[in-house]
Amino acid sequence: MIRRGIVRADGKIFWSYRKTQTRTGEIWVTKEAFEKYTLGRTHYNKKKMLNYKKNQQNLPPEERNYLGKYNPEKGLYFIRVNGSGSPKYGTLEDVAAFKKTRRQQQRNAYSQNKLQNPAPTVCLGDKHPSNPELVVVEIRGHKIKYGPLQKLKNRREKIRQTGIEYRKIKGQELVAKAREIRHQKQQYLRENPHLKYNRGDINPLTGWRFWGYSALGNEIWLHPDDFSVRKEVFNKKSLERYYAKKHQKKQTE
Repeated sequence: MIRRGIVRADGKIFWSYRKTQTRTGEIWVTKEAFEKYTLGRTHYNKKKMLNYKKNQQNLPPEERNYLGKYNPEKGLYFIRVNGSGSPKYGTLEDVAAFKKTRRQQQRNAYSQNKLQNPAPTVCLGDKHPSNPELVVVEIRGHKIKYGPLQKLKNRREKIRQTGIEYRKIKGQELVAKAREIRHQKQQYLRENPHLKYNRGDINPLTGWRFWGYSALGNEIWLHPDDFSVRKEVFNKKSLERYYAKKHQKKQTE
């Protein structure tokens, strides 16, 4: 079988097979016609692909095609959309092979891009090779921005303040969420007291011992050796707190 793009001795290029065009069913065209047909086919395929994506967006999320979705009408699984915008289906083995091929292609593309565009070897604060008054103030991808040292200090301070505010807000959200989860689990244990564990209970399956509940209300199980060590430390600290509190009370009296 002749592949599209093969050049004949007379300079013509093979386009495709067609039964009614010639006696042999082979279509050979000039270079100009081949480029024209290729451009027209590319535009046609792009148009069909855009129409397919538009139709998919108009469908509900549960009806859209995705890799591995089963089609009961065909009895096959969706794999991909070909160049002409038509969906392609296959068996589970075809889906697994496509995933493996695509993963390898992504790795090859990443490796090739990494070789062609190596990451910069400079760090924030490094001086400009020709102007010592400028330093690296920002590295974004493969782009390096230089500026005065004060600009770098201002940027670092801004990032630090943003991080502090983010951690503060995020911490408040996490604390509120943890309280809500802990309250729900405590309510559940109050309604089902037979499911509540006491410190020292032994798990009959693993032999581990129950220590307590975490901030989120999750159960904490420890190995018997770890349980003994933690209990000894806990008792020691409890006695220290007790005597410190007792001593403080005597001083106040």
